[in-house]
Amino acid sequence: MADFPTLLARQQAAIFRRLGEDADWDFGDAQAPTPCRIILRDFDEESRTGLGGVVRRHHFIRVRSSEIESPQDRNIATLEDGSRYQIVGEPLMTRKGVWECSAKMLDPA
Repeated sequence: MADFPTLLARQQAAIFRRLGEDADWDFGDAQAPTPCRIILRDFDEESRTGLGGVVRRHHFIRVRSSEIESPQDRNIATLEDGSRYQIVGEPLMTRKGVWECSAKMLDPA
């Protein structure tokens, strides 16, 4: 029987294979972008002030630390369809070894 880290890695590989999208991760340096698989999610957030409110779209990227070791603010993930997302703020790593990154869309698909 496999040990826990091996089982966890297999689980994450299956999740990203099923739910993820192919992307190129650009660190903003002179190196070529790194191919990886990401899970992109978005949601609406409503902010209320007084009698009015504003609805904003938020984007969220998950990427495995085995593929992208150290994502940083201002890195860019480009999907196969050409959509580009810039990382905003400091990414956080989950206990499962997955980076969670807030992002903003640079150009619509």
